[in-house]
Amino acid sequence: MDIVLEICDTFVFDKVFATLLPSSLARYMPQKPKAIDNLAEFINNGTQAAIAYSEAANLPQIFSFNKEIYGVNNKYHFFDESPYAHLSLLGRSNIIRQSISLFIIMTIFGWLLYFSVAALSYHFVYDKSNFNHPRYLRNQMSLEIKQATSAIPVMVILTIPWFLLELHGHSKLYYEVNESTGGWWALVYQLPTFIMFTDCGIYFIHRWLHWPSVYKVLHKPHHKWIVCTPFASHAFHPVDGYAQSLPYHWYPFLFPLHKISYLLLFTFVNFWTVMIHDGEYMSDDPVVNGAACHTIHHMYFNYNYGQFTTLWDRLGGSYRKPDKELFSKQTKKDKKYWAKQTQNTDKIRSELEGDKDDREYVFADLPGGAGPARQNNAVHGFAVFGVMSGVVPKFVVRLLVLIFLTDFVENVIQVKNLAIQLEHLDEQFRQRLAPKSSKFLDLSKIIAGIDVGQKGSHLGVVKRRLDVKTVNTVLLQ
Repeated sequence: MDIVLEICDTFVFDKVFATLLPSSLARYMPQKPKAIDNLAEFINNGTQAAIAYSEAANLPQIFSFNKEIYGVNNKYHFFDESPYAHLSLLGRSNIIRQSISLFIIMTIFGWLLYFSVAALSYHFVYDKSNFNHPRYLRNQMSLEIKQATSAIPVMVILTIPWFLLELHGHSKLYYEVNESTGGWWALVYQLPTFIMFTDCGIYFIHRWLHWPSVYKVLHKPHHKWIVCTPFASHAFHPVDGYAQSLPYHWYPFLFPLHKISYLLLFTFVNFWTVMIHDGEYMSDDPVVNGAACHTIHHMYFNYNYGQFTTLWDRLGGSYRKPDKELFSKQTKKDKKYWAKQTQNTDKIRSELEGDKDDREYVFADLPGGAGPARQNNAVHGFAVFGVMSGVVPKFVVRLLVLIFLTDFVENVIQVKNLAIQLEHLDEQFRQRLAPKSSKFLDLSKIIAGIDVGQKGSHLGVVKRRLDVKTVNTVLLQ
């Protein structure tokens, strides 16, 4: 992370910290208690003694104590120091400043990566017919985005200690490529070893998250999404997301890893997380744990825990081959297949979560039909308030507008599905009941059970138009 931090310090944070906390404030600061200096000296002496003993006994070192500390003695600089580099009370090597900077950088980077990759996947890859699946939720994309945007900052806070250890020279990250670091071939084999190590680690952490007591507290929020969209990729409980990211942070403390490779791999794993939630089954590969395998995991819960490969699932007896229907554009949307899929999902879900299901499904209102999703008026109102008052940062408002747009698209599609279902239902009543009855049938009783949101919303308008067409009594003779 020193490369990223140096770029941001040079062009942004040096000036910001020099302005907000100038070095001239030092004379107003109380003297540091001597006890703190004594404690620091004690810890440092103990660390040095442990290093000396490990080296003398030829013991393997879990941490690399190269003491190349960012802002103090890091060897490589990509830019000259800015004029503000030494004008702040908190220098570049200060842990408090580094923590604040890392939180800002990684939160913004996490949001940008999540929204950009998920949005591209949604628009160009994702199959929108999944909106018609019986286990798709009301306002699901809005809920996914809300969960992810709130979880990412917390996951960053939990991850900061690992970044600080790296910045203070306790990892095996390196920049110079030479014989002592394995040369250029090392860069090649680091990629598969990183994938295999993290795949193994995530598999066992993921299985632990499915222990019933742990699942209910941490992992259930991510399994709320049975039929995923790309926006479900980071929609975790923050502790769940952090736990599954741990192998990525462990690797550079156990094995040498080039700093550029580390940044690229860190970005890749976020791309991959979106890809396995995009619902596009491009390959039925027996080795790669792709979107099809992960769809099976969300559908049937207790299978396919791996992240990149199927190796550990096969060894652990938890591998389930994706349904062959998923790889055909026709059969993967077949209603009979969806009905079978739903039946199996509900059975496994009830065993894991109990009989009560707190999810709100789109298709819960009519047998075989969809009820339109509710509007997230609180979010929309907050966005409008933010624009009008100026108290909400613009980037937050843009995020809320994106939530509104995704919600609106879902609602339009669901209302269209509702109209089609009502027409089919009307036709069925005419064909099946006409020979047997001469009574009036009031379809408004069926419509009455459909919650379409508040009066005055765009869905309310559609509802009133549908009522005019469908609530009229039909004489069946």
